[in-house]
Amino acid sequence: MDITGVRWEIFVADLAITQQFYERLGFKLQKESPGYRYLVNGACKMGVCLNEDLPTGHPLRRETKPGGVELVIEVEDIDQTLEMTFAAD
Repeated sequence: MDITGVRWEIFVADLAITQQFYERLGFKLQKESPGYRYLVNGACKMGVCLNEDLPTGHPLRRETKPGGVELVIEVEDIDQTLEMTFAAD
């Protein structure tokens, strides 16, 4: 079996702020619906969902604060990427 791609999903409190952050890393908005954004950068695909839309008791829902996950995004030039990511608007 060959894997044809990888997508991850994160559950956040604020879609707009999260989308802005990942767009600074070069992700582009592909699809949008209430409570969901689908962002793509090359072979990296991610779904951004509102935490509050998960049903109470869902194992990924955080009632008080976000949980933790580590996403590693490999880039060719870390200094350029950091400069672009944290540049003032």
